[in-house]
Amino acid sequence: MDSRYERTQLTTFIRAARWRWRGAVALKGLAVSLAIGGVAFTSSAALADHFHYARAWVIALRVVSMLIFVAAVGFFLLRPLLKRIPDIRMAQLIEEKNPGLHNRLVTAIEFADQAAQANAPLINRLVRDAAQRAMSLNLDTVAPRNRLQLYGGVLVALLITFAWLLIGGPDFLSTGFSRLYAPWSDAASASPYAIIVEPGNARVPKGSDQTVMAKLQGFDAERVEIYLKQPSQPSWIIQPMELNHESREHRFLFFNLQENIFYYVQASHIRSPEFTIEVADLARVERISLTYQLPAYTGMPVKTVEDGGDIVALKGTTVKVLSILNRPAEAATIVMEDGATAKMEPAGPNQFVGQIVVRNKGTYRIDLTSGGETYTGSGVYEIVALDDEPPVVTIEKPGRDMKATSIQEVFTQAKAEDDNGIAALELHFSINGGKEQTVSLYRASRNAPKQITGAHTFFLEEYNLQPGDFISYYATVKDGNTASGPGQGASDIYFLEIRPFDRTYRQAQQNPGMEGGGNDSALTQRQKEIIAATWRVIREQPTQPPPEFSDNLNAIALIQDRLRQDAESLANRIRQRFGASLDEQEEFKQLAQYLEQAAKEMEAALKELKAQKPKEALPPEQRALQQLMRADAIFREIQVAFGSNGQGEGDNARAEDLANLFELELDKMKNQYETLQRDRGQQQNRQVDETLRKLQELARRQQKEAEEQLRRAMQGAPRNQSGGGGSQQQQLMEEAQQLARQLERLSRERRDERLAETSRQLKRALEEMQRAQWSGSSAEAAARSQRAAEQLEAAKRRLQSNQQARGQEGIRRLRERATQATERQREIAEEVEELARAGQSGNRPSSEAIKRRVEQRKDVLAGEVEGLRQDIEAAARGAGQDQSAANKLKDAANTIQRNRLPDKIRQGNRLLENEWYDQARQREREIQEDLNQVVRSLQAAEGSTARSGDQEKLEEALNRTRQLADDLESLQRRLQEQSQGRSQPDQGQSSQNRQNQNQQDRANSQSHQSQRQQGQQNAQQGNPRNPANNDQTARLPNQGEEFPFQGGRPRRGGDPRQLEREFAERMRDAEALRRQLGSEFAEDLDKLIRRLRQLDDKLFNDPEEIARLKSQLIDPLRQLEHELARRLQAALGPTGPRLVDETSVPEAYRKLVEEYYKRLAGKK
Repeated sequence: MDSRYERTQLTTFIRAARWRWRGAVALKGLAVSLAIGGVAFTSSAALADHFHYARAWVIALRVVSMLIFVAAVGFFLLRPLLKRIPDIRMAQLIEEKNPGLHNRLVTAIEFADQAAQANAPLINRLVRDAAQRAMSLNLDTVAPRNRLQLYGGVLVALLITFAWLLIGGPDFLSTGFSRLYAPWSDAASASPYAIIVEPGNARVPKGSDQTVMAKLQGFDAERVEIYLKQPSQPSWIIQPMELNHESREHRFLFFNLQENIFYYVQASHIRSPEFTIEVADLARVERISLTYQLPAYTGMPVKTVEDGGDIVALKGTTVKVLSILNRPAEAATIVMEDGATAKMEPAGPNQFVGQIVVRNKGTYRIDLTSGGETYTGSGVYEIVALDDEPPVVTIEKPGRDMKATSIQEVFTQAKAEDDNGIAALELHFSINGGKEQTVSLYRASRNAPKQITGAHTFFLEEYNLQPGDFISYYATVKDGNTASGPGQGASDIYFLEIRPFDRTYRQAQQNPGMEGGGNDSALTQRQKEIIAATWRVIREQPTQPPPEFSDNLNAIALIQDRLRQDAESLANRIRQRFGASLDEQEEFKQLAQYLEQAAKEMEAALKELKAQKPKEALPPEQRALQQLMRADAIFREIQVAFGSNGQGEGDNARAEDLANLFELELDKMKNQYETLQRDRGQQQNRQVDETLRKLQELARRQQKEAEEQLRRAMQGAPRNQSGGGGSQQQQLMEEAQQLARQLERLSRERRDERLAETSRQLKRALEEMQRAQWSGSSAEAAARSQRAAEQLEAAKRRLQSNQQARGQEGIRRLRERATQATERQREIAEEVEELARAGQSGNRPSSEAIKRRVEQRKDVLAGEVEGLRQDIEAAARGAGQDQSAANKLKDAANTIQRNRLPDKIRQGNRLLENEWYDQARQREREIQEDLNQVVRSLQAAEGSTARSGDQEKLEEALNRTRQLADDLESLQRRLQEQSQGRSQPDQGQSSQNRQNQNQQDRANSQSHQSQRQQGQQNAQQGNPRNPANNDQTARLPNQGEEFPFQGGRPRRGGDPRQLEREFAERMRDAEALRRQLGSEFAEDLDKLIRRLRQLDDKLFNDPEEIARLKSQLIDPLRQLEHELARRLQAALGPTGPRLVDETSVPEAYRKLVEEYYKRLAGKK
């Protein structure tokens, strides 16, 4: 074979290998260069955006990023490719990848050109051998294919990524690339950052005001400034612009323009074009008068605001806008923010009148036409559309869950409030989750009151209830909104549980204050919480976003499922412990059945909750509560039976052991529940503290705003001619509304009427702020603004007082818990004594059973004491300025911590396990003494907080007096409504018919008395295990019987018992007030109490008697209220909130204030 052919083959192979290697180098260099360049370009675009494309930064970033990219290309791509690689070096690279060549390829390349001078045959053979070996090689050894694919894939991925960033990525990248690297393109010329200025160039009347609005597009800035200059001025004047926090627009007012103005706006290096406001001798709006005609359902009279401008009104309000010009104009038009217009009609010399219906928030201005030219003739004014807030209703009495016997009379009272009037107030109740009944407490027939209270008494003997039954009830209210539909509100739901009235109840309860409803088992209390939470979800569903609504129901379902499991677990324990002999233990069999039935009802409720149907879940939840309450009643009887009979044998001993075990399980559940409640309560306390801090800041700012209003009024500044200058007041209004809603939410979560009252106080302050904006003069606006500040101060003081009362209540509960722990320790000590006696007598089985029970009880008690210590420490931290109470609380907590009470209680188990009974008895006595010391410290702390000052006592008396007067006014209004409702049908009724009707009323009353006596006998004979009394729903009145006030207006003459019961309640309120005020007002209050005693059911049919309620009862109470308010005002000093006449600024006062300001202005 020709040697030249072999040399050609060898050279071709080397050249192919070189190209393969260069290809790999090129792909790698391109990928690295593109990555570095992409990072440089993207970072430059981001930095250019950050510096708002300032010219210097754009040039610098463009040059630097291009240099980085060029350097990367040169270093990673061009430098390796331009480097010359001789054949011999390439052969060496191939040899390194293929050691089997044994330098054949390098030797052949080196000596191939020397064949003519050296041994040609030998060299030719060497070249031939090398060529043959090379042709069998794979070029992948030089540049692996997978590496080429990797470099190529990275390169393609980078290209796709950068293309996506440019096309579909953030706008600032595409804009940045255009501005940096394609400044000639259309995208580069359109800046994403701009300042939109209105009105821009404008022609305005001389002496008018002009508002300039600036909106930042594409960026934010902390400071926005307007640069302005008049033709006569040599330099620009810089002024800051005011931010409207809601619209995010910046505003500046040119006041009383007399010559042309040049201006532009600048923020963060972004500058708007320069504009000109040309001042011409044209007609302009000199003054605006607003006439408000509120929707008819509010019953509010027409209100005229002179020197107005901004409109703040309820949605649906028609506002007549009267513009008064400084000279004649051809036409006038109202221009809304959305471009809608309303033509104004001539209303007199230089006057035009138009109309605006308030529907949404916005702005308006008035355009004038003179000499065929249309221009802006006024400033831009705000339109604030207020929603009609729904009415609020609360259960004032009893205001909590409570327990009563089946023959008691339980008085309930609901209070409703609304800004525009109450149309209807109703009480709803159901027995054991059965069919809901409705009682109409009030229904307006003419002018609807803004506040009303209604009362209803449950005569429990009429319902044939038994221990374990319950009544759930709540109140609803409607306002008279006929524009968008009646607003509705509902109170929290409360429970009235029927308890035994014989010795069973008294012996089973350790705490004599049980009727407050605070000693339920953990199962019962948790089920009540579930019902209350479900009711809140139903009530708040219209205003809740769907995700929040769903999350709340899922959370309730989870809690309900856990409670179902606990109830089933307890029932299974009872059945497993007794086995086949359960039928012989009637009490425990009934207890297990109640728990199992409760679990079934919970399962039914669970299905409805998971299906997002809270209304359908409420009845089975209430039926489950009924079964749990009956289980509680059975368990109380079991406790009393074992407590009376002493130690039993056989099945009785086993039953007693199970009863103790059941009690321990309930105690453990209660501890877990109280731990969760403690965590939730601490979180809510922090929220209340934060709300108080915000309220204090809000009161301070409102006071500052009131002082500014007063300053403007004294300077004679026109009202609302600033074109929306009340943005600060608007912001304060929004913050006040937010705080009011937060307090309302907290009051519902905590079921705290005091927080709800504070929320309503805030709403009254909000109303005063709104009236300040509506005011027709600067003097009235200043007075209203000051009243708002005083209302906020009063709300702050009320919240502070609420915190103090909350602290007192918390200490009382801590003392009760410590007393209960002391009682539990006494029982444990007695059992330890019994254990010692059993051990000495050699009764091992009995001592082992007692030992297990004591160990379990001590574990539960240790957990209770540890939780008590944590709560005492939290109460000490929250005691605030009451240092005496805080120190005593710290003493109580230190007693627990210093003596290591929880550990000491648990260590007693070891002494019992080792049968060291003497040491165990000594240890129990030490624990008892330590707990007694804790109780004494808490009693001292409770006594310290109970000693309130004179101001607190005076304020409490004032609130009681005001409440009693309000309740009597509501009673009078309700009687008047009923009397007027009967007057028309009664006009044709003869005296004989009236006499027959009165006799019928007396017969009904006697019938009710007979029913009451019969009910007492039935109740005394009934018990939870009586099959005859074990119906799911207690007896309701038979067909033809009536619920008092049910279903609307009461029957002829009303129910005398309801009226008598309400009179008795008012008399008790008056007597409590008499005791609190002492001898100073004794004569007046004694006279009032005598008049209350003289009232009877004649009020139903005697309008004159109803009218005399005001002069004989209400007016004297209002006078007493005024005197108490005056004294409290004197005690608070001149800086305290004004307490008299909290509802409005009287006409005479307004005139005096205006006259006062006029005199002050005249002295300047």
